[in-house]
Amino acid sequence: MSKTMSLETIISQLDAPFSGSLPERALREAQHRGAEIVPHLIDLIRKATAVVNADGQPTGDGHLFALYLLAELRAKEALAAIVAAVSLPGEGPFDLFGDAITEDLHRILAVLAEGQPDEIIDPLISDRSIDEYVRWQAARIYLHWVRDGSWTREQAVEQLGQHLATARRRADSELATGLVCELVSYSPAEWSDEIAKAFRDDLVDRMVVDEKTVEQSISGGGDWFQRELENLAPTGIQDTVDELEHWACFSET
Repeated sequence: MSKTMSLETIISQLDAPFSGSLPERALREAQHRGAEIVPHLIDLIRKATAVVNADGQPTGDGHLFALYLLAELRAKEALAAIVAAVSLPGEGPFDLFGDAITEDLHRILAVLAEGQPDEIIDPLISDRSIDEYVRWQAARIYLHWVRDGSWTREQAVEQLGQHLATARRRADSELATGLVCELVSYSPAEWSDEIAKAFRDDLVDRMVVDEKTVEQSISGGGDWFQRELENLAPTGIQDTVDELEHWACFSET
């Protein structure tokens, strides 16, 4: 029977230079340590964020593993560090987390920022200094909350519609495109006029979402909305190893 790793060894193995394989044993040990390891995982994200903010590049992937583990452990105390990381200017969020930004950030924040739309999610959506894909991921969180029962469809549509109205007033085309994409999930008949104005103002990238898709969404009604809920990825992270072991970068050849 193998000995239990020390916290220092777990963190060291998680944050080791990239080897092409997943540090599965260290990840499993981290999962079992629960709250005990949370401050160490938060520290990995904070340190990596500081490195990238200083135009450097982290030498290991500990911050990436920490992102998933903290979501799995539902460690809400990690939220401030994660928000600071994904709010870095330029390509900073992608330098830290790569495709996790566009694939899983909405799932992670939906768990960690639950109940904090005004304090966390709305500012992420509204801040033009933040990468557009991070802002879009933040807007997707409402759909998780609706499916999971903490918000109603009407609350989410109203929130997204108000954000769209603000984006249109500010001529914020990056956000307007993402918001229309999100509203389409809800069959948003009540905001059709505002969406049409955003298109007329040329604030929506039609290569991403076009008027025909909006029309199909609205005509689809409740059936369309239910399909969107059914096709939404799971909220949160159930098992970090299961999530990451199939990533091409961690597949041993």
